[in-house]
Amino acid sequence: MASTNDAKNEEIPITKISHSTHILVKQFVYEWKIKNFEYCHLSDGDYLESLKFVTVDQDDSFEWALEVYPHGYTKDIRDQVSVRLYLYEYDSAENAFKQVDIQLSLVNGTGDEVNVEKKLISKTDWFNDEAVFRNFISRKQLLDEANDLLPNNELTILCKFFFNKGQRHQSTLAVDGKPIVDQVPIERRLLEFDDFEKLLDNPVFSDVEIVVGDKKFPAHKNILSSRSRYFENIFQTAGSCHDRLEIDGVEVQVMREVLRFVYTGKIEQLPKLSRDLLVYAEKYEMEGLREICERALIDHLALDLDNVGDMLALVDKCRKAENLKKVVIDFVTKHSKDLMDRKDFKAIFAVLTPTFLAEVIAALISKM
Repeated sequence: MASTNDAKNEEIPITKISHSTHILVKQFVYEWKIKNFEYCHLSDGDYLESLKFVTVDQDDSFEWALEVYPHGYTKDIRDQVSVRLYLYEYDSAENAFKQVDIQLSLVNGTGDEVNVEKKLISKTDWFNDEAVFRNFISRKQLLDEANDLLPNNELTILCKFFFNKGQRHQSTLAVDGKPIVDQVPIERRLLEFDDFEKLLDNPVFSDVEIVVGDKKFPAHKNILSSRSRYFENIFQTAGSCHDRLEIDGVEVQVMREVLRFVYTGKIEQLPKLSRDLLVYAEKYEMEGLREICERALIDHLALDLDNVGDMLALVDKCRKAENLKKVVIDFVTKHSKDLMDRKDFKAIFAVLTPTFLAEVIAALISKM
């Protein structure tokens, strides 16, 4: 029979329940450059308007424009530069989101974001002046060369959108500090996978050299083959004696990111290199890389009439990017008249393949 002291010393198991909540946010960035801004001699209350642009999500798309008032939104602030964010077709958008965080800033001559101003705008604010940054920056501060806000007499405005997309909850249950479900945490597995990054640029035990211009990347045939059917076919065809592979038409930084993904599953240059990486993900038959790049493009895409031609050419080349293709074609059908009024209208569609051009035409006809 256990003594009273033994009972007191017996450890009591502790069960701990932990919850974490992650606020899901979707971000979009729009950049507007105004050249020769110093010579923009508009009257009080007059404004410059950007081209329309679209922020796109899987379920919703919203059409916007920026207005810049060089001499203030109203006469009483004519010494200020005001900016207004305008939402088109707000009747439908009103039901799609309740609030959006807006961040407006300027880009100086060194590429830094300055003069950052933020607003939380609700759906009812589009009917009043809450979407106006009245005192965004004073004309004196903007025109002062020492502030370097007009490099080469060019004003660059960044407008960032942060949409609240809901919440994600996660729970863990542990007894005496040990999870009930015995598994290796995902974070730990990813850290272990990171060790493969040490193989990049390391010639020890490598058996093939990938050459891009003057840059040589030491690599491993078995790893490349397991991650890419393209490389697997090359090495099977060339045989084991094939120890040098020259690749033309790709930038060094793009190939470095391709190899980083091959070895670690990571990409460090998103969304900057999303377009280039999407092209090579499809060429090298790397489905995981393609999905990540396509998702990055959709999440950060600010389509407008100036870049839609490039995006049409991209989805024409990357046939497996079905979601991105849908977004681009939807924009074209919605802005077909504006596109036809552009001088480069014929040039935009002349470079498309007949098969893809037929898809675009079919989409346009279906909207008529």
